[in-house]
Amino acid sequence: MAWAAPRGAPTATGPGLLLPSNRPFGVAFWVLVVVAAVLIDLWARRSDGREATAEELVRFISASVVVNVVLVVAWAFAGYHLFAR
Repeated sequence: MAWAAPRGAPTATGPGLLLPSNRPFGVAFWVLVVVAAVLIDLWARRSDGREATAEELVRFISASVVVNVVLVVAWAFAGYHLFAR
């Protein structure tokens, strides 16, 4: 198996989509996540106010100081796992 990790190499124990063993599949997944988010936001903008847009959702969520602190911690944690490890 050409894609298998060498013997003794650490393996990821987290979700496979966050740390994929198949890089093209992981990249395609995250590109599709972004495309889906854009399409959902466009759909909400054309719903005449029946659905919240991404801007309204962010404004609603970020009104709380506690939520802002949690978001900063989550971004720092994600950045550490993506770039430092």
